Amino acid sequence: MKRSHRIAIGAGIAALSAYAIWEALHPGPPQPGDQRWCQAIRDKPLSDWTADDARGFAEQTCMRWDLKPPGETN
Repeated sequence: MKRSHRIAIGAGIAALSAYAIWEALHPGPPQPGDQRWCQAIRDKPLSDWTADDARGFAEQTCMRWDLKPPGETN
């Protein structure tokens, strides 16, 4: 393998590593269902909730409950 190819591969690996570290240290906005998103919604006053906030919160909390018929146990 030519020296220039090895340098290019090394530079590519370094760039990919730097990007991975950046992503790990600077997460993007929380996505509905994420722990950060749920906490942000819980901390937000109800008067500031949007319809999308309410729908997403209901979907991510209520819909995840393992509901069993009355009288049925684990």
